[in-house]
Amino acid sequence: MTDCANWALLSDKAAAGEPLSPEERLFVRSHPSACRECAAEAQLWEALGGALEDPAMLATRPGGDVAGWQPEWRGWKERWRTARPSTRRATMGLGAALAAAAMAAVIMPPHATPPETSGLAAVVPSRVVVAETQRRGARLALAAGKVTVNAQPGVAGQWLTAGSVVSAETGQACVLVPPGVTACLEAGTTLSVETLDAGRRRFRLHQGHVVAHLNRQPPGSSFGFETAAGSVVAKGTVFSLKSDGAAVTLRVHEGVVLNDQGTRATPYAAPSSAVLLQGGEPSASANHDERADSRLVELAKYFTDAAESTLVVTAALDSQISLGELRLGAAPLSALMLPGQYRMEVARAGFASIVEQLTVEPGAKVARNYEATLQLLDAPSRRTPTPRASASVAAELLQRARALRADGRYREAHTAYQRLLHEHGASAEARVALVSLGDLQMSQLGDAGGALRSFEAYLRRGGALSQEASYGRIRALRRLGRLSEARTAASAFVSAYPNSVQAATLRKELP
Repeated sequence: MTDCANWALLSDKAAAGEPLSPEERLFVRSHPSACRECAAEAQLWEALGGALEDPAMLATRPGGDVAGWQPEWRGWKERWRTARPSTRRATMGLGAALAAAAMAAVIMPPHATPPETSGLAAVVPSRVVVAETQRRGARLALAAGKVTVNAQPGVAGQWLTAGSVVSAETGQACVLVPPGVTACLEAGTTLSVETLDAGRRRFRLHQGHVVAHLNRQPPGSSFGFETAAGSVVAKGTVFSLKSDGAAVTLRVHEGVVLNDQGTRATPYAAPSSAVLLQGGEPSASANHDERADSRLVELAKYFTDAAESTLVVTAALDSQISLGELRLGAAPLSALMLPGQYRMEVARAGFASIVEQLTVEPGAKVARNYEATLQLLDAPSRRTPTPRASASVAAELLQRARALRADGRYREAHTAYQRLLHEHGASAEARVALVSLGDLQMSQLGDAGGALRSFEAYLRRGGALSQEASYGRIRALRRLGRLSEARTAASAFVSAYPNSVQAATLRKELP
C-alpha cells in the first residue's frame, strides 16, 4: 500500500471515530506536508469541519462582489471533484449537518459573524483555513546550523502545523507559538507538533534538550510537551526538558509547571529540578546547573510574536553569527527579527571577524553571503614568512594598533589587532594584543561578548598579564548579565591577587 493510500485509509478511520495508534496519528498529521494531493484533501476536510463549527462561512460575501466570490468556490469544488472516492463517500455523511448549517447561515444576520472571521475578504474554505492556521499556528523563528522541518532544510518564518517534525541536528532552532510562547532546541533535539488548538497547544519531545519561555497565557490556554514521562504543562514560566528517550530531566527557572502522568499530577515551582520517569516516582535532580540552560533561555527570551523581518546569513560552516551581545548561532542561519538597527558580527576561529551595521526595515528580508569573504581571509595563513620577518611585521602591527587607539580611531585599531592575531597568532605580540583588544572592545566599542572571548583566549595559556585579563573577564561577565559567574570569578581574583587595587574594589562588592 502506498503512503497516500494508507493516509486515505487512516483518515477515513479517524473520521468514522475509530481509534488510531500514536504512530498512525503522527502519520496522518505529517504526510500532507510532503504530498500536494493529500494536502488539498486535508484542506477540504478542515474546511468542511470549519463550516460545521461556523455557519457564517457559508453566508459571508466579499463586500457583495459575487463575481469575485465564485471563482474561489469553483476552486473549492474542483478539490471536491478530484478527491478520492472514499473521501467523497465519507464526507457525504456530513451532508445533513451541512444542510442544517447552511440553513442557519441564511437566517444569520450580518452582525452575528464571529469576530475571528469578520473582515475577511471572502470566507471561502481555503482562505479560512489559511487565516485560522496563522491565528493559532507556529513559526520557525531560528534555524542555526543544520535544522530540518519534516526532513527538509528549515527556514525561519515557515509555518508549522500539527504533525510537523522539527530537528536540530547541529546548532540550535527556535519556534514561536502565539500567543507569547517560544521554544528553543539544542543540537541533537527532535520534537513534533501534537496540536495547536488555541486552548491546548502541545509539542512532543522525542529526544534532546529544549527550553520554553512563556508569557502569561490567556484564560483557558496552556502550552506543554508530551514526553516519555507524561505531560509537562505551564501557563507562564521558563523551564527546560532534557530527554534520553526514557528519563526526562525537568528544570524550572521561573513560575510553576505541572507534570501529569495520568494517575498523578505533580507541580514544580521555581527554582527546582527533578528526574521524571513514566510510572515511577520522580526524584530530585542532583545536577541543577542553570548554566546548561542559559544559552537557550537567552535565545527563547529574544524571539517574540512581533518579529516580522528575516535575516539570512551564509558563511563557512563553523562561523558564528552574533547580533550585539546576543550569539544567534552557527551558519547557515536564518532568523526572524524586529525592525531596527543591529551590529552583526560573523566570527570564525583563526579569522578576523566581519562586523556590519544592519538596518532592518519592517517586513524586510536581509540576506548576506560571507562564505567567499571568509575563504579569502584564509589566504595569508598559507604563506610561510621567515621568523625574523614575521616578528618584525608583528611588532609593527602592534605598534600601529596602539597608535590608532591613542588617536581615537578605535575601529581601525580593532582591525589592526585582528590582523595581528590572524596573521601572527603564535607571536608574543599577539599574546599581548589579546588583552589590549579585550580592553578596547570593552571600553570603546561596547562589545562585551568580544571582550570576554579575548580575555578568555589569553587566560587559556596565561602569562604576565593574567591579572589584567582576569579583571577584564569579570567586567565583561557583569556587562553581559552573567552575575553568578562574575561573582565566582571575583572571589577567585581576590584570592589570587589579595593585595591588588582591583581586589580592594571587588571586596566591597562581594557579599
